[in-house]
Amino acid sequence: MQRTQSSLTDILWSSHKDFYGYVVDGNLYNFEIDWVSSNDNDYFNDRIKNYIKDYLNELSSLKRVYETDLQKNFNDLIANLLNAYDDSTLLQYKNTVGSSYLESKYSPDCTFIFKNIDVSNECLQDFVVCLGELKCPDQSMTETKCIGQLLQYLRILLRKQARPKIYGFLLNSKDIKFYYVERRQNSSDYNYYQSKSFQIYDSSFEKLPINNRQKITTNEKSKKKFHYCEDTWKIFTKFLIMNMNFYRYETLNIDPCDNQLNKYLITNRLGYGLTSKVYLLNDKENNNENQQTNNNNKRKQENNTNDIKSRVIKISKNNGYSSEFLNELMITKKLKEKDIHKFESFFQEIIYSSPTGNYLIFNNELQKLASLSLTQSENLIDIIEYLYDSNIIHRDIRPNNLMSDKSGQYIKLIDFGFAFTLDINDKSKELPIAGTITYASYEFLNFCSKIEHNTFWSPSYRYDKTFDLKCVLTIIIYMINENVQAKLNSIEELLSTKEKIPRLLELWENVKNKNTKYSKLLNTINKLTKSSDFQTLKDQLKELYNKKIQ
Repeated sequence: MQRTQSSLTDILWSSHKDFYGYVVDGNLYNFEIDWVSSNDNDYFNDRIKNYIKDYLNELSSLKRVYETDLQKNFNDLIANLLNAYDDSTLLQYKNTVGSSYLESKYSPDCTFIFKNIDVSNECLQDFVVCLGELKCPDQSMTETKCIGQLLQYLRILLRKQARPKIYGFLLNSKDIKFYYVERRQNSSDYNYYQSKSFQIYDSSFEKLPINNRQKITTNEKSKKKFHYCEDTWKIFTKFLIMNMNFYRYETLNIDPCDNQLNKYLITNRLGYGLTSKVYLLNDKENNNENQQTNNNNKRKQENNTNDIKSRVIKISKNNGYSSEFLNELMITKKLKEKDIHKFESFFQEIIYSSPTGNYLIFNNELQKLASLSLTQSENLIDIIEYLYDSNIIHRDIRPNNLMSDKSGQYIKLIDFGFAFTLDINDKSKELPIAGTITYASYEFLNFCSKIEHNTFWSPSYRYDKTFDLKCVLTIIIYMINENVQAKLNSIEELLSTKEKIPRLLELWENVKNKNTKYSKLLNTINKLTKSSDFQTLKDQLKELYNKKIQ
């Protein structure tokens, strides 16, 4: 009996043939790709033709073509084609045989990504635009295991990248066939599509004048030449220079023509946030200098590894978040102007921002906080005092937005996308609700509990200058008390805000009733009127750490 796709979504198949039989069979449809070469043929020039002829002649010189031969010659061909196209293509090519970057298990033969980024295999999966698989001549393009292999890879990427559509191709030394996988509208299932098979060459006797053909010897008959099928290669080469809309790569909100990204090597995925995805960068220029030095001195290679400058890039999930990114840039500049030394201790410096606000590059990699010592908590109070004196309210202080430098010496507050600045004489400001709810104050939660969550309007809340302090106090208790931490984590797993709020109110009401030190800190925050009151908070914080919270 045919099984549905959705019932098998999370299975990693033991064989590509099984994947084809259970998932693809019955969902594979034909599509036309000939149209891609129907116009704009100026790009198919003599230089491109010669590269193709050299590729085919190299294959024709081999007595038998193995997959390794096909891979090597195809790598050379693609390198030449993409180099010749230069600004006409958005793609760069990666030979990913043996890399196992897909589910840490699979190694597609040919991977294409946007040319302005350079990534390591650890996070290559996030950046794949399209794929290709190479097969020996004795493997038919109609074999279900070959088709299943490519389509399984494409589906994994489609799910991981949450994009609507992805292309690929199968190539042996005789034919090429194009495929794509597309997400069904309003569904978690997929449809699979294949083009017809296109010959890449005609194998025929070398053409001679008609009056000489009868003189061809047996030895001459054995000498065949590859005559490339121009229409096929027009389709394939045009496939390499299609626009962004054709490839439907929407995973990361980046511009393939933004050469600023080409200065860095993207090495690791650091995490996902509400509005962004974050990756570790290495400065490519600095990296190349080290490599040149290290080639001359192996011992220096070990010493200079740590000299490579690490950066962090935060990429917005879509253009709808550009205002938050531009806001973070503006707030960070203001914080830096006030006191450069404190800024360096408390925050993360932005060294570049894209003009459209779709990504930010930060100066140094930070590390997550596994715990929160008294000294670190006092440093956190100092950060909030700095915001208080700057008339800035962060609004999104949560554990994920508290980091430390590599030494662990400095606590850093990150992600100012929802932050705002108060006018100099204001103590509060009414704004649409954004940022943290889970770690907000009891008053804020109580306000949210009265909101009709099925309405279409965006509710507003009057944020005051103590809002961040109360969030910090919540986080301190969360970090130092296992009981509170367990309860709060279980609340976070609830799907809706409407479910979370009454549970959070109950939790913090119990903590306040059972712990006098916590209540005392809350009272101090409520009465806080000037920056000198922050020292009182730090003194009371010591008492909190000396008492185990129930």
